[in-house]
Amino acid sequence: AVRLHGGIGTSGEHDIPLYYRRAKAADIAYGGTDLHRELVAQKIGLS
Repeated sequence: AVRLHGGIGTSGEHDIPLYYRRAKAADIAYGGTDLHRELVAQKIGLS
């Protein structure tokens, strides 16, 4: 979204920076997509 909206995507005028920070914090707190992909694979017996 930041690339799509250019400079406005990094300013405080839109909610894009807020959503980016929230997504980054959730990634750090709960693990990224690789971690969750591995957990699901283990649960269904693929690894």
